[in-house]
This record gives sequence, C-alpha cells and structure tokens, in this order.
Amino acid sequence: MGKTHKKKIILLGIIFLLIFSTIPAYAELNLFIDKHTVRVYDPALKTWSILNDFSPTGWRSGNYFALVWNKQHAYIYDVRIHQWHPLLNCNPVNGIVRNRLAIVWSRNRAYAYDANLRQWIAKDTVDPITAANATDSFAVITTVASVYLYDAFLRQWVGLQDIDPINWAMNDYMLLVWNKDNAYVYDLTLHQWATAEGIKPQSGMVEPNQAVVYTVDKIFFYNRFTHRWKAGYR
Repeated sequence: MGKTHKKKIILLGIIFLLIFSTIPAYAELNLFIDKHTVRVYDPALKTWSILNDFSPTGWRSGNYFALVWNKQHAYIYDVRIHQWHPLLNCNPVNGIVRNRLAIVWSRNRAYAYDANLRQWIAKDTVDPITAANATDSFAVITTVASVYLYDAFLRQWVGLQDIDPINWAMNDYMLLVWNKDNAYVYDLTLHQWATAEGIKPQSGMVEPNQAVVYTVDKIFFYNRFTHRWKAGYR
C-alpha cells in the first residue's frame, strides 16, 4: 500500500471522527427510576439531573424528553434546554413522548407539552378521554363524542365536537376520523379539516401520502398534495 493511499485513509478517518464527534448525543438520554427519585442523564451536560422526593407510577423517555408522572403530578425533562417542567395537580393517567411534543392526560383533561413554547397547553373535554397519540407535529385525543387535536404550528387545540367517531388513523401529515356518515381529514399542511360528507364509511386507513376510506361500493381518497377528496368504485 502506497504512502499516498495511507494518507487518504488517515484523512478520511479524521474527517469521520470530526463529523460524528459534533453530532449531539441526544439519543443517549437515559432515565433511571427508583422508589423516591428520578434521574435523567443529560449527555450534553454530561451529568445527572435529579428529581427528588417523587415516586412515579408511570414514565416515558425518548431522544429529547423524559416524562414521569404519579397520581397527582407530571414532570418532563427537555434535554435541549436542560430543565424540568412541572405539571402540578393534573391527576395524570398516561403519557406519550415524541421528539418535539409530549402529551399527558387525565379523565377529562389533556395537556400537550410543546418544545417550541416550553410550556403545557391544556384541553378540557366533556366526556372521558378514551385514547390519545402524538407525532412531532400534533397530538390527538378522542372521546366517545369528539376528537381534539393540538396543532404545533398553530400552537392551539382544534377539534370536531359531537361527531361520535367510530375510528381514526394518523401519520405525520394527517389525521383521519370517521363516523357512520362522514369522513374527516385534518391536513397538517393546510391546518384545517376536509370533510367527505354522507359517504357512510365502513373502514379507513392512512397511507404515507393519502387517507383511504372504504364504503359499500366506493373507495374515497384524500391526497395530501392536492388536498382534495376523490372517489373510485371498488
């Protein structure tokens, strides 16, 4: 092997080390729980952030967030700003974390934590919350009667009230909800609902670039690029 070739290999190795040594190690966030203490290892600070005198009943962790809760309170640690954000007297029953959003909920109230705002945004519901989920762009909760969505771009909750949803599906770009009469898509590009009325859905699903709803004799498609519904026969 010639000297020139060896120098190229060494140079490539140095470049590789320089590139990867500058990538933030957020994926290394570690969460440790014991009976009365919560510890989060902050890879940027290279130290532990400790929450004392807290006995969690549930927790979630991801690349950027550590979320813990008990029967009264919830706390989230955001590794990007190296701080705990408390949510007191919220009576949480469950929680979810993504990279830019987190959500916890109680029987009749949900709280979205928005990393851009660095605060919790609450939403009350008349009926008990039956399900919840989140992406980096939005969080969603459902009840027997309604669907509510926190839009991180709008920085507010939006919803469909008194529609009696049968089921729903979602991806990073849209939320599909249907009841016995109509199908609804919340388009994360337009930040608004698009409704296919009177189609009497039987089932539905969300593909990467479109929502699909099946009826007795037709298939309805909502395309996230054209932002329109179209129908075809089965």
